[in-house]
Amino acid sequence: MVTLFHDMMHKEIEVYVYDMIVKSRTEMEHVQVLRKLFLRLRKFQLKLNPAKCTFGTRSRKLLGFVVSEKGIEIDPDNARAIQELPPPRLKKKKHDPGVWDEECQKTFYKVKHYLSNAPVLMPPSPNRPLILYLSVFENSMGCVLGQHDESVRKERAIYYLSKKFTDCETRYSPIKKLCCALIWITRRLRQYMYHTTWLISKLDPLRYMMESTTLNERMARWQILLSEFDIVYVNQKVVKGSAVVDFLVSRALEDYEPLNFDFPNEDLMYVAITKEDFQEGHSWKLRFDGASNAVENGIGAFLVSPNGDHYPFTSKLDFDCTNNMVEYEACILGIRAAIERKIKVLEVYDDSALVIYQFKGEWEMRSEIDQLPKNREYPDQATENDKRTLKRLAAKKILKEVYEGVCGTHANGFTMARQIMRFGYYWSTMEGDCISYAKKCHKCQIYGDKIHVPPSPLHVMTSPWPFSMWGMDVIGPILPKAFNGHRFIFVVINYFTKWVDATSYANVTKSAVSKFLKKEIICQYGMPERIISDNALNLNNSTIAEVCSQFKIKHHNSSPYRPKINGTVEAANNNIKKIVGKMTETYKYWHEKLPFALYTYQTSVRTSTGATLFYLVYGMEAVLPIEVEILSLRVLSELKLDEAEWIQS
Repeated sequence: MVTLFHDMMHKEIEVYVYDMIVKSRTEMEHVQVLRKLFLRLRKFQLKLNPAKCTFGTRSRKLLGFVVSEKGIEIDPDNARAIQELPPPRLKKKKHDPGVWDEECQKTFYKVKHYLSNAPVLMPPSPNRPLILYLSVFENSMGCVLGQHDESVRKERAIYYLSKKFTDCETRYSPIKKLCCALIWITRRLRQYMYHTTWLISKLDPLRYMMESTTLNERMARWQILLSEFDIVYVNQKVVKGSAVVDFLVSRALEDYEPLNFDFPNEDLMYVAITKEDFQEGHSWKLRFDGASNAVENGIGAFLVSPNGDHYPFTSKLDFDCTNNMVEYEACILGIRAAIERKIKVLEVYDDSALVIYQFKGEWEMRSEIDQLPKNREYPDQATENDKRTLKRLAAKKILKEVYEGVCGTHANGFTMARQIMRFGYYWSTMEGDCISYAKKCHKCQIYGDKIHVPPSPLHVMTSPWPFSMWGMDVIGPILPKAFNGHRFIFVVINYFTKWVDATSYANVTKSAVSKFLKKEIICQYGMPERIISDNALNLNNSTIAEVCSQFKIKHHNSSPYRPKINGTVEAANNNIKKIVGKMTETYKYWHEKLPFALYTYQTSVRTSTGATLFYLVYGMEAVLPIEVEILSLRVLSELKLDEAEWIQS
């Protein structure tokens, strides 16, 4: 969940495992955030339970707390058991008769009140100073950052920190350890320390650093690092905060975390905030560009204000891309920067006609790719570079669809190139592109074959006519199970054409097997002569025997000593499992990808026969989705034939 909603977390939603809360300031903003959330859920095929969803509330229970515009509070239902707890009963002893007096009752009420109002971390308020409790022991350090509430009588905790000193730091003097701890805390809590902070500790490290007459390199650096913060040392008055800090120091983490005393933002010479005039006629200008080579890819953009001030932005891309792709990324970088600065009027300049025309809405990249094979013409404004880009994008789309689309089997490069040629597509670098595309597939690295495994022996099994001999087997149990509870896949394969059919079940019972044989085998492909299966009880029982005797089918079993000797069925099982594993994005919905896996398996070219299973069974090739989107040769020929017949009529 964190990966799926990483760009929305801590801004629009909060996620904890499968619990999430959508937050907004206004009703309109709430509707927009919900629409964005639902689109993201639909994209990754996630579903919500309507019984557990609540919309438009100003306060809600989450993870045992009450979340509202006031902040995070204790759930009163959880504290009710503590509040209703009766006083303890005393057991009388001979030598020590217990007495429950009024002082004991008051103490008991105080303990109940403290347990039912446990401290919760609160965000800081910019109108009040922060309070920093700092404590240092011989081998560890810790701090508590807090702030007074609105009544200025009670302190609320904001952050807790503790750390073990390194071997070198343990040899510091106590005052230097305190200085070292203060520097580390300002680096860790940098986002909070820009408010006035009251420092409470046993010694004053600020006075030691600022008034010391002998400064070494380390102390001078510490002085400069602390000069940007408004920290004031205050004499210790409150014991409660110091006690909590001492407890944190005594329970410091064992994790090694060295101190980093480098100056942050050393490359910045001057930072200023200016108010720009966004009236009509005062437009900003955006210029962007990108570069791509074999070593790395980078993009850059800069905004020019109406006053002539320049604001540059650069970024390095960590993925492979073409020159046109880096142009798009650079344009997106500049537009995002303009949106963050709430720029209303923006003029965009670039040297790529493809990006500019698409940005203006005159070109649509998807429609150009679709229309290119039909009319064989390019737009009048297209340059030679733009034409090459359109061809490259069309080729890349074909590679993606054939390799990992609806009809994709994640085949190797040579097989994929041969399959693309069968569909009627060709370009000069097709085979090299197929091999390069297959090498970059992450799922093939996970589910690929083990190349060092010795080959298993092959056993020839003859079949007198198509669909006369079928093999049966069960894949599973598959854990975790699917969303609908299915855990098994029942697979059948024809030995003559190698045609495979399969369906998923929660449990492969004898009734389910008998219904599958009647409906999917006998009614669709005719009477088989024999059926081969292993010795499993769900495939060998009275119900299956009754079906076989009714339709005069011979039922044979593979060897009990080695059930996997039925290599044809086992090979089909392995192929189905690999294809489903590569096509599945969410493990709970693997059963929905099973029909597409069968479709891809039946439309892929078999190396043994040089033809697809679909062609062997039906005598023609199946029409793939990519052939309809980017018209192939046979689809074009059919369209021309229809037009000729329409003219004659």
